[in-house]
Amino acid sequence: MANLQPPSAPGSRNPPDPNRHAPRDYAAAVHRHSLRSKEHHLFTGTNYRSLALFLRNKNSRASAGAGQAPGLSREHDILIIHDLTPAGRRITRFNSLTGLQDFHNHPLPADHCGQLVFLRGLPSPEWVNAIGARYRVDPELFWQHLPLTSGHATFDLPALASAACNIAKLTVTSIGHRTVGHAQSVHGGSSVLEPTRMSGSVLGPVGQSIVRKVSIHDEQNFSIEQDVHISIIKRGEGWLALILIDSGRDLDEGWVGAWDSSLHQCSRVEEIFSPVIMKEPRVCFQGADEGENPPVTAQRRPFSQSTSLLSGEQYGYYLHAPTMRVDAFYALHDVFAFVASAENQFLNMLNAKYLSNTRRYSTISQLEKELTNLRYHNMIVRDHASQLQRTIDCIQNRWDPHWIRPKRPRPPNRQSPPAGPEQGPEHLLAAHESEVQRTEAAASMLLRDFHGLLRKAQELSQRYNERIDEIRTSNMLAESRKATEQARSVTRLSLLAFLFLPLSFTTSFFGMNFRELGPDLSLWIWAVTSVPVFVFALLCCFWADVVKGISLFGRRGRKQSR
Repeated sequence: MANLQPPSAPGSRNPPDPNRHAPRDYAAAVHRHSLRSKEHHLFTGTNYRSLALFLRNKNSRASAGAGQAPGLSREHDILIIHDLTPAGRRITRFNSLTGLQDFHNHPLPADHCGQLVFLRGLPSPEWVNAIGARYRVDPELFWQHLPLTSGHATFDLPALASAACNIAKLTVTSIGHRTVGHAQSVHGGSSVLEPTRMSGSVLGPVGQSIVRKVSIHDEQNFSIEQDVHISIIKRGEGWLALILIDSGRDLDEGWVGAWDSSLHQCSRVEEIFSPVIMKEPRVCFQGADEGENPPVTAQRRPFSQSTSLLSGEQYGYYLHAPTMRVDAFYALHDVFAFVASAENQFLNMLNAKYLSNTRRYSTISQLEKELTNLRYHNMIVRDHASQLQRTIDCIQNRWDPHWIRPKRPRPPNRQSPPAGPEQGPEHLLAAHESEVQRTEAAASMLLRDFHGLLRKAQELSQRYNERIDEIRTSNMLAESRKATEQARSVTRLSLLAFLFLPLSFTTSFFGMNFRELGPDLSLWIWAVTSVPVFVFALLCCFWADVVKGISLFGRRGRKQSR
């Protein structure tokens, strides 16, 4: 456990919480609720059965070094807590091996203060029970976040807005690069790899990154989607934001996906995932003397992601610390801004690929492949548009009661002694108004960003639809031309067969060897006979045209006679 700021003295530490619950009590409560069947309970808990099995699993890898999967580093900061206090921000890290006991001793948020609690990667049952019991976390948060399988699908997720009013879900999209020499061809469409899900009895490595969706776009790029779940919890006069991040250990430490060595050669690729570019005005002129350049001998991590730094010391660097302490939404500003930056890069990538691939194909088979590709990417963009709309709704609902907001200062009591100039009602009211204005300005900026991303996604989807319609029209025209050519060929064959029909009839007739025909007939007799038969056949075939021509000739003759 590492502190950026020395902890408080033992005498000043918060007193023991009389309402503290043991981790086993949290698991038992979830287990009891999961046993409430539909036959006896209106508010059944059968959907939590796999979660209850997970929480009661004793074969976890929380602290035993021998339990670590091969290839995993010995330590991983599974939990990072930012204490937002009047004295400043204190960051405490808890590793996956020995951090449980230290976490039990960590104080709760003080009065009128906040905590940002980042849970990074897949937690063990011990960590979930400890966090749930310590902060009285609604199990619905873990049920929505953990990739658990259910023996009997209840289809309760995604949950109703009323059931998830205290849970915000964000999606971070990371762009990955594939080695061209080892990439499999993906002509004609992208493929999706479903996320690896666990049963309650089969656990993954502690801190392993969770990947919700993998999309392979072409020979050069793929993308992964990871979730961030946020829940605001009030503890007395303080508050905390529990932030569950899918990104934990590097993706080469654990489950295999599209980033596997079969698609990449790490020795050739310096970085698999593109960095998320977060922009701040004049950021290059700030913090230039802090020696941010890493040492040359630093270990290269080609599978690292920018999301792994979201919970570190640089979080909230450009935010106003006093406002972060009293306003939960403002304290989470960097999380929303990070998601917006990642989404912007993802949509820009899809738009660039659309512009480079449009009208590159000409044959029908190539157009069919492009059509399949466009349909799938259109589905991806629509999913992202829904996610953006959900995030916009979350920002617009920032005045809901579960969001901790700055409280308006109370009027002074007449019997209280007069306060100093820095504690007077005018000063407190001005500070409150400043905090509200700062929060609203940050929220307005986020809304503009996400509204712009939503418009970009909708415009890209419209481009996909227009191109799909264009390809469909081209295919229909090509099929029509092909059908016309086939009809012309059939017409020629039919006419040729009709021409040979009367000739075949006369030839067969004279070949019957009737006694009446005689044995010594000349060839000209067959020719003289075939000509009238052929003319008669032509009249029968084109009788409608002949009648039409005769009537037209008759009308012209009558007009000339007049």
